[in-house]
Amino acid sequence: MAGLTNPRQHLRVTSALKEDLRLWLVFLEAFNGTSFLPELAWTSDSTLHTDSAGSPDLGCAAYFHPKWCYFPWPRHWAFTDLMRDITFLELIPILLAFQMWTSFLTHRKLILHVDNQAYEADLRSKTNELLNASISGNTKEVYSNGLKAFETFRIIHGRQQIWAPDVQQIIDFVAFLAIQN
Repeated sequence: MAGLTNPRQHLRVTSALKEDLRLWLVFLEAFNGTSFLPELAWTSDSTLHTDSAGSPDLGCAAYFHPKWCYFPWPRHWAFTDLMRDITFLELIPILLAFQMWTSFLTHRKLILHVDNQAYEADLRSKTNELLNASISGNTKEVYSNGLKAFETFRIIHGRQQIWAPDVQQIIDFVAFLAIQN
């Protein structure tokens, strides 16, 4: 909306902007005022480690300092397709940990250490698919441009390339944008 200096000037509202506004109206009508913002700072106890074995004689485990759990594979799984699907087996200790330690994990930044790259790729792909389906094309383009600018800022200024970035990186990026404008 920036750039209009005369109150008699008109602005053409695109269909993408209208779509964004419709989505916001739906959200605002249903919003109950509850916000689920995670902790601002990463803490040393924000790491969940999991592992699964592909052997029917073993099982899976999870560790979230100082808690841990072990789950043996059910005997009736032996020699079934379930035991050949490592992505499925790697998901079990994550779900088990989330179920058991919900009160400790709620509203926290969490680092998952999962030793299955296929699962991580599937998870990343599904996350991107869900995010893309949940926002309009116009918003998606704005987010994409913002993310590219943030990643360029981090490279130019030698910031650590981690995700999620710490709060200080975001504050520095906002200050950088303010200076650039």
